[in-house]
Amino acid sequence: MSGGGSVQFEQAIQGIVDSIRQQLESRSYRVANELRNASLDVLRGQRGGRRYRVPGTRSYYTASAPGEPPAVRTGAFRMSWKPSARVEGDSYISEIETSHRVNGYILGELLENGTRKMAPRPHHDRILEKAERDAIRIYSEPYF
Repeated sequence: MSGGGSVQFEQAIQGIVDSIRQQLESRSYRVANELRNASLDVLRGQRGGRRYRVPGTRSYYTASAPGEPPAVRTGAFRMSWKPSARVEGDSYISEIETSHRVNGYILGELLENGTRKMAPRPHHDRILEKAERDAIRIYSEPYF
Protein backbone atom coordinates (compact mmCIF):
# COMPACT_ATOMS: atom_id res chain seq x y z
CA MET A 1 0.00 0.00 0.00
CA SER A 2 1.35 3.42 -0.88
CA GLY A 3 1.80 6.27 1.60
CA GLY A 4 -0.43 8.64 -0.42
CA GLY A 5 -3.62 7.40 1.24
CA SER A 6 -2.37 8.06 4.75
CA VAL A 7 -1.25 11.59 3.83
CA GLN A 8 -4.75 12.42 2.57
CA PHE A 9 -6.23 10.91 5.73
CA GLU A 10 -3.89 13.00 7.95
CA GLN A 11 -4.75 16.14 5.97
CA ALA A 12 -8.47 15.43 6.37
CA ILE A 13 -8.04 14.89 10.14
CA GLN A 14 -6.01 18.10 10.43
CA GLY A 15 -8.73 19.99 8.54
CA ILE A 16 -11.36 18.70 10.98
CA VAL A 17 -9.21 19.64 14.00
CA ASP A 18 -8.61 23.14 12.59
CA SER A 19 -12.34 23.57 11.96
CA ILE A 20 -13.19 22.57 15.55
CA ARG A 21 -10.54 24.93 16.94
CA GLN A 22 -11.94 27.79 14.87
CA GLN A 23 -15.46 27.01 16.08
CA LEU A 24 -14.30 26.87 19.71
CA GLU A 25 -12.66 30.27 19.36
CA SER A 26 -15.82 31.71 17.82
CA ARG A 27 -17.98 30.15 20.54
CA SER A 28 -15.76 31.54 23.27
CA TYR A 29 -16.50 35.06 21.95
CA ARG A 30 -20.21 34.26 21.94
CA VAL A 31 -20.00 33.08 25.55
CA ALA A 32 -18.14 36.27 26.51
CA ASN A 33 -21.03 38.25 25.03
CA GLU A 34 -23.49 36.14 27.04
CA LEU A 35 -21.51 36.97 30.18
CA ARG A 36 -21.77 40.67 29.38
CA ASN A 37 -25.51 40.36 28.75
CA ALA A 38 -25.88 38.58 32.09
CA SER A 39 -23.91 41.35 33.83
CA LEU A 40 -26.24 43.97 32.37
CA ASP A 41 -29.20 41.98 33.63
CA VAL A 42 -27.84 41.31 37.14
CA LEU A 43 -26.73 44.93 37.61
CA ARG A 44 -30.12 46.48 36.88
CA GLY A 45 -33.42 46.93 38.66
CA GLN A 46 -34.54 48.21 42.03
CA ARG A 47 -32.66 47.51 45.23
CA GLY A 48 -33.86 47.45 48.82
CA GLY A 49 -31.24 49.46 50.64
CA ARG A 50 -31.01 52.95 52.02
CA ARG A 51 -32.42 55.91 50.12
CA TYR A 52 -30.00 58.73 49.25
CA ARG A 53 -30.37 62.14 47.72
CA VAL A 54 -28.45 62.56 44.47
CA PRO A 55 -25.91 65.34 45.12
CA GLY A 56 -26.84 68.67 43.57
CA THR A 57 -30.40 67.62 42.74
CA ARG A 58 -33.75 67.09 44.41
CA SER A 59 -34.04 63.50 43.29
CA TYR A 60 -33.32 60.31 45.22
CA TYR A 61 -32.00 56.86 44.46
CA THR A 62 -32.10 53.62 46.43
CA ALA A 63 -28.78 51.96 47.20
CA SER A 64 -28.28 48.22 47.45
CA ALA A 65 -28.63 46.45 50.77
CA PRO A 66 -25.81 44.18 52.00
CA GLY A 67 -25.86 40.94 50.02
CA GLU A 68 -27.65 42.44 47.00
CA PRO A 69 -25.90 43.20 43.71
CA PRO A 70 -24.77 46.83 43.44
CA ALA A 71 -27.45 49.42 42.71
CA VAL A 72 -27.23 51.61 39.62
CA ARG A 73 -26.73 55.29 40.32
CA THR A 74 -25.02 56.65 37.21
CA GLY A 75 -24.75 53.46 35.12
CA ALA A 76 -21.00 53.89 34.60
CA PHE A 77 -20.07 50.71 36.49
CA ARG A 78 -22.79 48.67 34.81
CA MET A 79 -21.72 49.77 31.33
CA SER A 80 -17.99 49.37 31.98
CA TRP A 81 -17.95 45.55 31.60
CA LYS A 82 -16.07 44.49 28.47
CA PRO A 83 -16.21 40.96 27.00
CA SER A 84 -13.07 39.18 25.82
CA ALA A 85 -12.00 35.72 24.76
CA ARG A 86 -8.57 34.17 24.42
CA VAL A 87 -6.82 30.88 23.84
CA GLU A 88 -4.29 29.56 26.34
CA GLY A 89 -2.85 26.28 25.12
CA ASP A 90 -5.82 23.96 24.68
CA SER A 91 -8.15 26.14 26.80
CA TYR A 92 -10.62 28.66 25.40
CA ILE A 93 -11.33 31.34 27.99
CA SER A 94 -14.34 33.67 27.94
CA GLU A 95 -14.50 36.53 30.41
CA ILE A 96 -15.78 39.99 31.15
CA GLU A 97 -13.75 42.59 32.96
CA THR A 98 -14.24 46.08 34.27
CA SER A 99 -11.53 48.59 34.88
CA HIS A 100 -13.87 51.19 36.38
CA ARG A 101 -11.95 52.74 39.25
CA VAL A 102 -12.84 54.83 42.27
CA ASN A 103 -9.99 56.52 44.16
CA GLY A 104 -7.52 54.19 42.46
CA TYR A 105 -9.37 50.97 43.39
CA ILE A 106 -11.25 48.74 40.98
CA LEU A 107 -14.88 49.32 41.91
CA GLY A 108 -16.00 45.77 41.10
CA GLU A 109 -13.59 44.26 43.64
CA LEU A 110 -14.61 46.73 46.34
CA LEU A 111 -18.28 45.93 45.79
CA GLU A 112 -17.79 42.16 45.53
CA ASN A 113 -15.69 41.82 48.68
CA GLY A 114 -16.80 44.82 50.70
CA THR A 115 -14.59 47.13 52.74
CA ARG A 116 -14.18 47.96 56.42
CA LYS A 117 -17.09 50.35 56.12
CA MET A 118 -19.28 48.54 53.58
CA ALA A 119 -20.69 45.03 53.49
CA PRO A 120 -20.15 43.03 50.28
CA ARG A 121 -22.44 43.51 47.28
CA PRO A 122 -21.79 40.15 45.56
CA HIS A 123 -22.44 40.03 41.85
CA HIS A 124 -19.76 37.84 40.20
CA ASP A 125 -21.38 34.48 41.03
CA ARG A 126 -24.83 35.75 40.05
CA ILE A 127 -23.53 36.80 36.65
CA LEU A 128 -21.94 33.37 36.13
CA GLU A 129 -25.13 31.57 37.22
CA LYS A 130 -27.23 33.66 34.87
CA ALA A 131 -24.94 32.98 31.87
CA GLU A 132 -24.26 29.30 32.60
CA ARG A 133 -27.22 27.80 30.73
CA ASP A 134 -26.51 29.83 27.58
CA ALA A 135 -22.78 29.01 27.73
CA ILE A 136 -23.55 25.28 27.95
CA ARG A 137 -26.00 25.61 25.05
CA ILE A 138 -23.41 27.40 22.89
CA TYR A 139 -20.66 24.86 23.52
CA SER A 140 -23.11 21.94 23.07
CA GLU A 141 -24.17 22.93 19.56
CA PRO A 142 -23.14 20.38 16.92
CA TYR A 143 -19.68 20.97 15.44
CA PHE A 144 -20.62 19.40 12.11
